[in-house]
Amino acid sequence: DVVQVGESQDAFFLSARTREPDSQALLEFLVGFRAHFLRAFGSTVDFSAMCLPTADGEFVVYLAPVACLKKLSVEAGQGMGNLPVDFQNPETGVLASKLQLPVSSVDCSQGKGNVLAVTPEFFELALAGRPMLQRLYDLNRRPGARVVADAFLCRQ
Repeated sequence: DVVQVGESQDAFFLSARTREPDSQALLEFLVGFRAHFLRAFGSTVDFSAMCLPTADGEFVVYLAPVACLKKLSVEAGQGMGNLPVDFQNPETGVLASKLQLPVSSVDCSQGKGNVLAVTPEFFELALAGRPMLQRLYDLNRRPGARVVADAFLCRQ
């Protein structure tokens, strides 16, 4: 499944449910998907990947193509949560501090909505739930990703 998270069409992840997350067919599909993106974008794309067990013995396999965020040193009080650090999506120019986010990356914790809020301000931002998660995926999106994904999926 293609799961749209952000407002942008490029803010999505692939999801598969299986009892055998290490099956040859699934691994070939995921490696092929990743290779297709690397051919299209080179080193300007990264991936968030997870394999999560379910109570009924299945696994949810998740793969999201994301931009390679850039860590920036900024003046104290100007970054995320008034810290002297910010993160920028170099493909869009968007800064994490401008989106009212408690975290900047889509990864094994934040990508599924389990946000590690380290300050009271970040905790309050995390309570926004889905709207916060949408902004997070929009920050991390790799422009053009959905078109590249659709081209790969149409060939499968």
